[in-house]
Amino acid sequence: MKIYIYAKQNDDIKGLRSILRYLDEAGEVLIISESTRSFNEYQRLKKCLKQGDIVIVGGIFSLALSQSYVASELKFFIDNKISLFIYDLAPTYKDGTNYAVNMAVLQTLYTLARNEKISLSALDKNYSVGRNKLIFPQNWRELYEKWQNKEITSKEFISASGLKKATFYNMLSEYESLLQEQAQYQQLA
Repeated sequence: MKIYIYAKQNDDIKGLRSILRYLDEAGEVLIISESTRSFNEYQRLKKCLKQGDIVIVGGIFSLALSQSYVASELKFFIDNKISLFIYDLAPTYKDGTNYAVNMAVLQTLYTLARNEKISLSALDKNYSVGRNKLIFPQNWRELYEKWQNKEITSKEFISASGLKKATFYNMLSEYESLLQEQAQYQQLA
């Protein structure tokens, strides 16, 4: 088994090397680097790869520039039974050399890449899309208990928590469903 680290000029090679700690045994490690828009070295690397080898890349778009080409590159790794560790996607390497898990993740990515309605750029940039998840205010539990005991009104609860009305009611329903799940779990235990 050989391990290849394929990096673009803007990739952090130290970060890519940090993936090696997930491997049980690290054999020969070869580092290949090239400019951001070029894929000549990558094409040469593909010709050298054998079943069981491991390729480590920085992001999913280190393989190709467009989503459709990324899909064909993922298919290459799946068909040739070569493990691909993508630094920005921890599920590809956190189980180490567990081939089955790696292939399952690659198969999922391949399916997503083939569907042009889904953008893989959010995966590559390692950020979530949509609104940020709001967390409950620190005094939420205390205010909730007072509100349940009718010591304060909903209006007072809203102003004390610093939330807007719609956000408050959304969080209230989420909190109550969490309490119900917790009660059900405690009954099972």
